[in-house]
Amino acid sequence: MNANIILAQIEETPAATASGTTAAAPAAPAATPAKDAKSGTVQPTDKPAEQPAQETSFLGSPIFMFLIIGVLFYFLLIRPQRKQQKEQQARLNALKVGDSVITNAGIHGEVRKIDERTVDIQIAKDVTITLEKAAIINVKAKD
Repeated sequence: MNANIILAQIEETPAATASGTTAAAPAAPAATPAKDAKSGTVQPTDKPAEQPAQETSFLGSPIFMFLIIGVLFYFLLIRPQRKQQKEQQARLNALKVGDSVITNAGIHGEVRKIDERTVDIQIAKDVTITLEKAAIINVKAKD
């Protein structure tokens, strides 16, 4: 019997089919290479099926991830800090003579004089210091 192997299937010659003998071979997957009977080398049987282009969803894109991170930074870091800055500025604007204050150095005193940028604070009897308004971190109104 004279048979050639193509795509892992056996094709019979017209002489073999006339005699009525057929050879059965198990069918192999189309993507597997076939072995050439004469030379013994492996040759691809056909082109591999083309993969469809993978569609990336909007939720999986890097741009969307950067947007999510940016929104998280805004709500967790930037927004609370701006809120604190506004509250601090409002406290400093509402500052008046007689208020008890605490400075960023931990000095407690009472406001005696307020200028545009500076504040005179009495920290003891007959001891007054001049500080920048930005140095005041806490204001307690005098009762």
